[in-house]
Amino acid sequence: MKKRNFLVAIALCCFATVGRADDLSARPINIIVGYAAGGSSDTVARILGKALADRLGRPVVVTNKPGASGTTAAAEVGRAKPDSNTFLLFTTPMLLAKHVYKDVRLDVTTELTPISTVYDLPNVIAVSTTHSPGVRTLPDLIKKAGTRPGGLNFGSGGTGSIGQLAIEDLKSHMKFNAQHVGYKGGAPAVMDLLGGQIDMVNADMVAVLPHIRSGKLHAVAVGTAQRVSILPNTPTIAEQGVPGFTSVAWGALLGPKEISPQVVAHLDKEVREILKSDAIKAQMLNVGAIVAYAGPSETARRLREDDQRWGKVARNAGVSAD
Repeated sequence: MKKRNFLVAIALCCFATVGRADDLSARPINIIVGYAAGGSSDTVARILGKALADRLGRPVVVTNKPGASGTTAAAEVGRAKPDSNTFLLFTTPMLLAKHVYKDVRLDVTTELTPISTVYDLPNVIAVSTTHSPGVRTLPDLIKKAGTRPGGLNFGSGGTGSIGQLAIEDLKSHMKFNAQHVGYKGGAPAVMDLLGGQIDMVNADMVAVLPHIRSGKLHAVAVGTAQRVSILPNTPTIAEQGVPGFTSVAWGALLGPKEISPQVVAHLDKEVREILKSDAIKAQMLNVGAIVAYAGPSETARRLREDDQRWGKVARNAGVSAD
């Protein structure tokens, strides 16, 4: 009798596990985005959501919850029940927030479950071709900084953004001076660069690419480990004197902390297959995002490493958004 009861218990556990995995495809999926509709992360979420809906045969809803560098959205997913089919499209500002704001609602490195890395959003150091005609390379830019008392002025998408932190880190490697000017997004920083109010920007490709293509901006360096196909003639920072240096924002799918491992594996498999598609790669590249799949363990490792790296840079540079 005891043996029979034991076998029944095992069967019930297996049934419950299968049920949890099936739950992913049995109910609508909600992907929470931390920014307003129309931005790069929102667009990526909708591309991914449509592909997931097609594969699973179930609705996928993208919900925008902007605010507090994306941490409002992260906190909502952190509060979600593990079986709620609620997920977060993580973006780098959600990770950086705890290092530059005193009151952050959730730590994405410990309070959410990594599922899949989806894309990279490279930063580009750019200058105005009108106001800095002699600057073509990173050494040129640093040489120009040396001719100015106090160095150059550079813009980014905001105080504590990866655009700012990467330049602060680069300054320590290449020994030049540059003063940060924070903006509410990369687009207004680019507008001031075009107008000559600042000397350079470190912004994501979405903000700078149209102006590089028009010839109004020159891309001095890209922050990826290797050159990107969309800017094939732009050398990396690593190529120009700082081996191993990267400056890349990225996006990933994360879930509630106690989500079932079976659901994680199921969803990761679907995302991996979706990101193999050339059509999906082209759609994402159209908004400046480069497909960069990685599974749960690699995504968790990247979260930890970026947390440590950018946290140290923020502390050493005394960066604070409060």
